Amino acid sequence: MDKPSASTPMLRQYQEIKASHKDCILFFRLGDFYEMFYEDARAASQILELVLTSRGSDGQGRIPMCGVPYHSADNYIAKLVRAGKKVAICEQVEDPALAKGLVRREVIRVITAGTFVDESSEARSIVALRLDKKTIALAFTDTASGTVRANQVPSLHQALELLAKTQVHECLFPDGQEEEVRKVLAHPMLRLREVTLTPFRDWSFAPDRGRQVLLEHFGTLNLRGFGLDELSSAQACAGALIEYLRETNKTPLKHIDRLTLYDDTDHVFISPPAHYGLELEAMVKALDRTRTAMGRRMFRSWLYHPLKDVERIRERQKAVGILREDAVCRQALEDVLALVPDVEKSLSRLSCGTGAARDLLAVRNALLCAPRLREALARLSASSVLFSVGDVAALRELLERAVNPEMPLTKNEGKVIRSGYHAEIDELRTLRAQGTAWLADYQAREVRRTGISSLKVSFNRVFGYYIEVTNANLKAVPPEYQRKQTLVNGERFITPELKEYEQKILTAEDRILRLEAAVVGELIGKVLADMSQVHALAREMATVDVLQSLGAVAALPQWVRPEVTEGTELFIDAGRHPVVEGVIGSDFIPNDTRMDGEENRLMVLTGPNMSGKSTYIRQNALLVILAQMGSFVPAALARIGAVDKIFTRIGAHDEILKGQSTFMVEMTEAADILNNLTSRSLVVLDEVGRGTSTYDGLSLAWAIAEFLQEKKTRTFFATHFHELTLLADRLKGVKNYNVLVREWEGKVVFMHKIVPGGTDDSYGIHVAQLAGIPAKVLRRAQAFLSDLEAGGSLKDRLKGAIPSQEESDLFGRGLATPVADEVRATLEALDVNNLTPLQALQKLEELKAGLRQ
Repeated sequence: MDKPSASTPMLRQYQEIKASHKDCILFFRLGDFYEMFYEDARAASQILELVLTSRGSDGQGRIPMCGVPYHSADNYIAKLVRAGKKVAICEQVEDPALAKGLVRREVIRVITAGTFVDESSEARSIVALRLDKKTIALAFTDTASGTVRANQVPSLHQALELLAKTQVHECLFPDGQEEEVRKVLAHPMLRLREVTLTPFRDWSFAPDRGRQVLLEHFGTLNLRGFGLDELSSAQACAGALIEYLRETNKTPLKHIDRLTLYDDTDHVFISPPAHYGLELEAMVKALDRTRTAMGRRMFRSWLYHPLKDVERIRERQKAVGILREDAVCRQALEDVLALVPDVEKSLSRLSCGTGAARDLLAVRNALLCAPRLREALARLSASSVLFSVGDVAALRELLERAVNPEMPLTKNEGKVIRSGYHAEIDELRTLRAQGTAWLADYQAREVRRTGISSLKVSFNRVFGYYIEVTNANLKAVPPEYQRKQTLVNGERFITPELKEYEQKILTAEDRILRLEAAVVGELIGKVLADMSQVHALAREMATVDVLQSLGAVAALPQWVRPEVTEGTELFIDAGRHPVVEGVIGSDFIPNDTRMDGEENRLMVLTGPNMSGKSTYIRQNALLVILAQMGSFVPAALARIGAVDKIFTRIGAHDEILKGQSTFMVEMTEAADILNNLTSRSLVVLDEVGRGTSTYDGLSLAWAIAEFLQEKKTRTFFATHFHELTLLADRLKGVKNYNVLVREWEGKVVFMHKIVPGGTDDSYGIHVAQLAGIPAKVLRRAQAFLSDLEAGGSLKDRLKGAIPSQEESDLFGRGLATPVADEVRATLEALDVNNLTPLQALQKLEELKAGLRQ
C-alpha cells in the first residue's frame, strides 16, 4: 500500500529510500539508533519483540515506529535474517555537524540470508541457478571461503547431486524462473529448509554479461585457467552471483579471490537421505576435536565429502598416523590453534566494508600464529605436504607494529593503533593523558583557593567540562565563575581557564579519532592487497587443525588405520559404531563384516526390533566414510575397497509439508538409489517395503534385492520380511545373517551379535511388552499370532513358487501392462497345430508391429 505524504523532511527522505528497497526491512540511522517506520516497524517489532511506538502524523494517524541501538544491531539483524527477511542498512553519509539542512543518508549494504556474516563457525551459502532447455547452471559461494564454484550439467539429477552437497540459505535466479526453481528446491532428494528465494534481473544471467563480470572481477583475459572457458551457462551464473553480491554489499568484494569449476567427481557422493539416515551431524559432534572455526568448517567438509582417490586418502592417513603417535606435537598444535580467530570471516567483513577494528585484530592475531605453527610442525613438515604452513611475513610484521593487541573489542575508538606506530597520534594521546593529571591538579587548586572542599570538576557530552558546587557553598563561589546550569542540590560553573583546556582536549580527541580512522583504512587496504595469501594461510591452518583432530581421535583405544584399496571388498573385524560407542562405552558389542564383492556382497539381515540391526548397518557405512575422509576407524582391523557413492533408505521420514506420503518418500528414495548406483557404490536399506501392504512390500523388497544383486553393489539389507532369506539359495553373492537372540527363563535376551544364517522370529510381541503395551492386548496378539502360524508361513508357501527374474521378464508376470495383456491373449488364442510356417511368421510380424506402436 502506498504511504501517504510524510509530514517532515526526514520522513520524506525515509520514504524515498524505502521506495528503492521495498523487499527489505529498512534500518534508518537516526543518531545512535536504527529506526523503522510503517509496515517495517510492525513486522520488525513482532519478530524482534520490540515495543511498537509512534511519532508524528501522516494524515491517517500516528506513524508506527520502533528502533534498535546501532552498536548492537547485529543481534537484531540475525533474528530478522533467520525469519527470512532482508535488511537494508541506511547510514548517515555526511557529518551532521557539517550538513546544511537534512543529513544525507544512503543504503550502504543489503543483508540477506546468504550474505550475513555472523559470529558462528558455520558459513552461510548462496547459490545462483539458471535453467534452460539443455542445461542447469549453478554457482555457489559462502560467507567465509572467498571462493566461487560454478558448473553446468545436462540433467536434473546431476544438479541435485551438486546442490545436495551444500546447505543453501539463499537461491538467486533470473526473473521469470521462480516456478521452475521452486520445483528444483522442493525435490525430496534435497530436503532443504528455509531457503530465501531472490529473483534477479534476467539480463544479468546472460552469458556475455556473466563472462564480462568475471573477467573484470578476476582481472584476466580469459577463463581457461578456471576451467570455465567453454561453459557459458556456468559463466552466466557465476557472473550474476558476483554482480548481486557487489550490489548488496556496495563494495568490490576483494575477498572473493578464487573461481573454480565445481566438479565433485573427486569425492564420494553421499545421498541426502544418507546425511539424515546415518546421522552425520551426530558424528561431527562426537568426533570433532578442532580448535578453530575454520577447522570446524573443514572437518565437516571432509566428512561430508570423503575422497575417492586412494593415494590422497593414504596421504591423509599418513599425516593422521604421525600425529597419533606424537602426543607432544598434538598438544603444541592445539595450544597454538586455540589462539587462531576466524580470519576467513574477518576477511569477508573487511572486504564488504562491514569490518570493525576487531577484525583487523583478528587478522593480526592469526598471522602471528603462523610462525608458532611452523615451529610446532618443524619436525614433521618433511614427512607430508599436509603439514605445510606458509607465512605472510610483511603483513604480519606491519600489523604487529600497528595494531594494539589490548584494544577493547567494543568502544575502542582511539585505542586501535599501537603506541609507537604513529608519532602524531602518540603526541595527542600524551596530551590527553596529561589532561587527566591537569584536571586533578586544577580541582585541587580550586578547592584550596575557594575553600570549598566538596568542589568537583566533571564532564558530560552536553555541557563539556564544568565545576560543580553544592547550594551550601554558593556564597564562596569567586566572581569569575560563570554560571552554566542550575541543579536541585547545587549549580555548575565554568571558567575561562577550564574552557580553554576543554577546547584543547576535545580538539586532541577529535584529531586522534580522525587520524586513527585514516590509519585503520590504510591497514585494511594492505590486508585486502594480500587477501589471497591470507586465504591460503587460513586453509593451511584449517588443514592442520583437522589433522590434529583426527590424530586425537585415532589415539583413542582400539582405533586402527584402515587399509583402503581399489577393490570391492569390505572386511571389518570387531567394528564399532563411532557415535553409539561414545554414549554406552565399553558395553558396546563389536561386530565383524565380511564382503568380498563376489560370493558375499549382499547381506540380508534379519532379527528382532531393538536387537541392533539398524546400528550395525549404519555403522558399516560410517566406517567407510571415516576411512575415505582419511580417518582411523573404531575396529580391530579394516580393509575397505573405496566406494564412489553411498545411498541409504533408513526409517520413514514423512514429507507431509511437501505433499508426499511416507511410502511415496520411501519409493522415491529407492528409485534414486536404483537409478544412480554403480558397482562401486555402497547401499544401506532398512525395512524397505514396510509402508504398504505386506504382499506389495515384500514383492518390491524382493525385486529391489534382485536388482542390487545383479548390479554387484555392496548392500546391507535389514528386513522383517523373512521370506527374503530365500534369495541366498537362488542368487550368487547373497548371504543371510541375523542378530543372535537367547531365550532364558522365559525371557528373550538380545545379544547384539551378528551371526551367519537367517531367522524366522521377530519377537515383536516381546518388544511390545518391553514398551509397556497392556497385558490384555499382548495376550490377544499372541493368540492371533498362533492362529496365523497354524496355517503355515508365507515363506514356506513361496518356496519354489517364485519365478526367476528371466521368467518374469519373458512372460510379463512381473508387471502387468495393456500391451503385455494383449500379446498374451493373442498367443493363448492361437491354434499352433493349424498354423502354416508362413502364417506363424505373419502373426509374429503383427505382434512386433503392435509392440512398436
